[in-house]
Amino acid sequence: MWMGIYEEMELKPPSTILPPTPAPTPTLQPAFVRTVIKHNMLGSRSMLHDPNTLVESIPFSLLGKIQPFLVSMATNAALVMDFHCHLTTSEVVGYLAGHWDVNAHNLAITHAFPCRSRLSDKEMAPLVESEIQRAMESRRLTLVGWYHSHPSCPATPSLRDIDTQLEYEIIMRGGTDASYTPCVGVICSPYNKDSLSLESTVVSYWVVPPPENKPHEYGKPMLMSYSVIQDQYLTQDTLNEMKKCADYYKGDPDVVKFGDKYKGNVTYLDKLKTTLTSKFPRDQSDGKLWRYLSELVMPGSTGELAPPTVNNLQMHCLSSSPSTSAAAAAAASTSMGLSIPKASSLFSAEIANALFSASKFPTPASLMGLSALFPAPAPPSLLKYPSTKMLDKNYTMTSGHS
Repeated sequence: MWMGIYEEMELKPPSTILPPTPAPTPTLQPAFVRTVIKHNMLGSRSMLHDPNTLVESIPFSLLGKIQPFLVSMATNAALVMDFHCHLTTSEVVGYLAGHWDVNAHNLAITHAFPCRSRLSDKEMAPLVESEIQRAMESRRLTLVGWYHSHPSCPATPSLRDIDTQLEYEIIMRGGTDASYTPCVGVICSPYNKDSLSLESTVVSYWVVPPPENKPHEYGKPMLMSYSVIQDQYLTQDTLNEMKKCADYYKGDPDVVKFGDKYKGNVTYLDKLKTTLTSKFPRDQSDGKLWRYLSELVMPGSTGELAPPTVNNLQMHCLSSSPSTSAAAAAAASTSMGLSIPKASSLFSAEIANALFSASKFPTPASLMGLSALFPAPAPPSLLKYPSTKMLDKNYTMTSGHS
């Protein structure tokens, strides 16, 4: 994960801090087995804790609760994210954009914006940040989360991921109920060979702060069930992002060699095809998109140099719509196989905003943020957790779905 971020990067004003992109790792095989531990085994924070420790995430249903809001992910966003994560053996990061529908209590992820910059490249970092900011603003999108990859280990948040996500939630809570926007963290594990499937494991999580009487504990990572909404059309944005990612990593020492064997007789290219084709929009059933992507990552594999046709008249299709209805989200397939609660049974923005009303939050070692899209972070002493009473009250609304 992100080791010693502020030791490697000169601390600058928030407006110039870019989400850290990890340095290359030589192989997909981890140097050691990263075991997943239960949250209740952590206890209080300690300098002895490895920030890369993976922590089990559980669905809200195991607590007899419902998740605080609906989440839907458009296939165009999932396609860009999964493609990005497959290109390199190093961890990658990116932003998720979309819309928050306060009436339907639905967080719609419609776009993914990969961060194409190395941590050591301080000249490129502010340019990448500005480019993503302009792209979001021009499309009238809201920043709704972030993603990163665990190339060869489980898609489970680490201690550092937990702290980073919780700080994100606090920053984005806004000053009033009306300005509250939830955000989620997404982890994509493309090459975990313990997985029985060739498709990537993609997990969305949200962090519940520790109780007021235990302020030195870590937040609890909770699985967020999400619906996958198949886009009708391939957008030019989606095509551009994938082309830029392929070009960026081309020739790097950590780029994946897609002609090599992944597992048995299955090549990395075979695996990529399996995981991506399930995320193709409905207008790309003729195979042209896959042949083009295959040629991007492995020149000569198909000879398809021309990109597929993009329907420019449909640029504002489902993946660009201001909101995705709760009904559509409930009708779509859910990545984790869990039922979705009705919007009327979820937390209101007021309740969710009240999550941060008491106690203190220790600033994590790493912070990613398009600061221009955020208010300036409060000093650590002003970052608040909810009281135990507030949590008890809010999380006893109903039992059942997650």
